[in-house]
Amino acid sequence: MSTVRIIECTHPTELYRHYDGQFEPQPTYIELDTQAGTLHATYNGEIGNAIPFTVVHGLDRRYDIPLLTAEAVNRVMREIAPLADRVIAGTTAEWDGNNTVAVLDDDARAANEEIEDHLGLPTSDSGWSNEPNQGFADEDLIGVWDIDGATNGSEVSDYGITADTTDARLDEIEQDILSDLAPCDGNQVAVCHGLDDYLRQLRDELAEDDPLTAAELRTAREFLGLTGDHLAKLLPSSRGSGINPRTVRSWEQGRDPIPGRIRVAIAELKAETDQEVAKMVARCQGEQHPVLITYRSDEDYEAAHALGRWQASWHRRVCARAAEQTGARIEYADLVVWSVVRGESPGARAVEPERHGVDIPDSVFAWAKRRGLSADDPDVYLLVAPMDEAGEITGEIARITGPLPADQGALIRQALDDDSED
Repeated sequence: MSTVRIIECTHPTELYRHYDGQFEPQPTYIELDTQAGTLHATYNGEIGNAIPFTVVHGLDRRYDIPLLTAEAVNRVMREIAPLADRVIAGTTAEWDGNNTVAVLDDDARAANEEIEDHLGLPTSDSGWSNEPNQGFADEDLIGVWDIDGATNGSEVSDYGITADTTDARLDEIEQDILSDLAPCDGNQVAVCHGLDDYLRQLRDELAEDDPLTAAELRTAREFLGLTGDHLAKLLPSSRGSGINPRTVRSWEQGRDPIPGRIRVAIAELKAETDQEVAKMVARCQGEQHPVLITYRSDEDYEAAHALGRWQASWHRRVCARAAEQTGARIEYADLVVWSVVRGESPGARAVEPERHGVDIPDSVFAWAKRRGLSADDPDVYLLVAPMDEAGEITGEIARITGPLPADQGALIRQALDDDSED
């Protein structure tokens, strides 16, 4: 049983990295850390000849490899692991008067040469290998294509690219193209530097040739349930994200032409909104009387979605579309604060939800378990309080804000009132 710890690659093309401005992908290698006892594969993140001191002095040993798939390099690392164990066992770090260097005993040096030979590298006995790609089979290699070889100029018609094609769809098209290319050279996977940019340029050129009209922009904004000011926050400017709200009003009134990039951005916003509608519909499946919770104001929406970039009117529009498909009722949210607490909390203006028939959302329950809620620890429990009444709680471990249906919020307030009367 090998003792070296192998850090495996997880993505098929993890070893591939091609920096802009470079003619070739970065070199790749397997590295054995003789001090930490680890074996991993990666690409050289440096441009040029910079080498870490730990490699120069032999503490980390690098073995050059061709551009291998994750499956192939993981297999190779398992194959050389017993040899790596011998290198580690026979390596000591010693001070030579200037640096800490690796000193290998005879068995470690022999194992090191066996690793090099296994990988098709030159050794003191073999010299340079004449095998192409160090003897690895084509199916072990990542196929590398340039943009001229990977494309034929008819991608717009072949894949139905339009001015409204989203980035996610372009990513799918890129993978389709690469999947078709890989078998051409006997590879299992293929890569092409710049293919993603090429496809986006095709889409962007179509958008510039066919920008939104003023009416289309306003119709799209109203369909999304956004105010003009909020849409301005979400749209890209020529220098980054966010534009002046006056610019959106000018576009909608037809005073200024709408750049093609805005058509692309609107398509992305619509796609993201469609995904949220689909999630709501999925949550309603299987429920006899589904209820969708939405928000009265942007303040309520932001309190429940601290990292959200949308607004309450957008959320109400999403709920309306989901309700059309599911027949769900739509109710305003009561915002509450959930607290995970350890030990007694006398005077807390909060209630235990289960004792008062308050439903605990699955997401809240999962969050609480990550914060220590467990049947094995009865001293840790969950409390809930209306957001406008939530205060400090003795023993509180963590808290979050979230929405509940109005009838659930009423249960909490009634329980608090009952406790006050007692």
